[in-house]
Amino acid sequence: MSSKGLLLFCCLVLTVSVFPQQKTRGPRKYQAIVRPDETKPFDPMPRIEGFALFVAIDTEGKTRVSVRTSETSSEVTVVDLVKIYGQITTPPVFPGPEIKFADPIIILSAEPSVTYGTIEKVVDPLRKPGKNRIKLEAGNGRYIVVPAKNPSAQEIKPKPNPLTLVVRVDKELNVSLNNEPQGSLDDLSALTMRLADIFKRRAENGVFREGTSEIETTIFLRLPENIKFEQIRDLDTALRNVGSDLIGLAIGW
Repeated sequence: MSSKGLLLFCCLVLTVSVFPQQKTRGPRKYQAIVRPDETKPFDPMPRIEGFALFVAIDTEGKTRVSVRTSETSSEVTVVDLVKIYGQITTPPVFPGPEIKFADPIIILSAEPSVTYGTIEKVVDPLRKPGKNRIKLEAGNGRYIVVPAKNPSAQEIKPKPNPLTLVVRVDKELNVSLNNEPQGSLDDLSALTMRLADIFKRRAENGVFREGTSEIETTIFLRLPENIKFEQIRDLDTALRNVGSDLIGLAIGW
């Protein structure tokens, strides 16, 4: 066989052997990454899609990481593991900034005596630009949102908004709402009465969360390093009971 004929024969063999393998794999589906400028300032936390990483913080500040496949169950089957492994190890066909193949949310929990300072040290390195992907488990199916990291090198406080509600707790555990004193963490009656009045007025005047038909009841928490996780959960419960349906940490500003 001539060299030209041999070259043609090799091309035919490669064509037959390579292309059928690509067809048998079937189409792969990839989800585009939402760029920071396409997200709202404070998106609600998405639900688990595929799987989530569950990070538990013990009393010594040590972490234990496991996998969760739903909001209510931590049971992971072999089938789940196969899917998870595939999402982690399968590279994109056409790599690029708009392609991703694994972007799980992260759920954190902590022992009651763990301080916020310890939680923040675990949370901060996990934050990244884009959507809010981290939630702090507050019990009874409730979660506190950890805002995504600002894409710029320096954290920037959100632009002033008259609807923004910030509950601040200082080192002495005194509480304020938008810099107005509201008692202490031991007695949240003044704070809850004030918030109840604000939410009532917003409902009467149709003050909705941007882009929705829901009353704006978002609350940000600014917390000291010494506050314990059990106190954070109690504060979260009080704010939920008064009508807030979205609570996030004012981290980084």
